[in-house]
Amino acid sequence: MSKIEVNQISSQCGSTLTVGQSGDTVTLASGATQTGFGRTGTVDWDTTAKTASFTAVTASAPTGYTATSENDFVFFINGQYMEHNALAIQQKGSSLELHVATGSIGYILESDDEILSIGKFNS
Repeated sequence: MSKIEVNQISSQCGSTLTVGQSGDTVTLASGATQTGFGRTGTVDWDTTAKTASFTAVTASAPTGYTATSENDFVFFINGQYMEHNALAIQQKGSSLELHVATGSIGYILESDDEILSIGKFNS
């Protein structure tokens, strides 16, 4: 094993510096500290399902056809596509509720998030 002793490592060109290769583990020595790597400690996900309501009525499927489901819609949160496997919809009067399993999508919903839905709505 070789040892390099330096005070700073800088990229030769561009702004990307790679330490190690795919599959390697980069370890800090005991007593060493890290800075600039973002949040430290554990991540405490709130995995309870969250609900977003829309004032809308879904288009009902005629008798004999498959019922309207979340697969008849596309949902976006803050401009990013939301995967269907973490979503469920429910019509409650004039509101369409979107239930999101935040533990499955890897992030939580915030009160200022913007959710957009495109799909089978009655006008």
